[in-house]
Amino acid sequence: MADLATAAGVKQMAGDGIGAHALRRTRASELVDAGATITDVQGFLRHQSLGSTQHYLRRSNTERLRTMLDA
Repeated sequence: MADLATAAGVKQMAGDGIGAHALRRTRASELVDAGATITDVQGFLRHQSLGSTQHYLRRSNTERLRTMLDA
């Protein structure tokens, strides 16, 4: 993944936050933004722990995530 991102001119250097996990995090956040539940995202990412799923979501979604967890 890193090689493809570098070849595309997106990745600048190792550790710049652009790679496979960044793609997973972005997709997880997009699913939440589109109305998916946190458990839907958990299943998509194949996480056993809901806490693991929370770490993948954008910080900008924190308030929405809290609302979802409270529901």
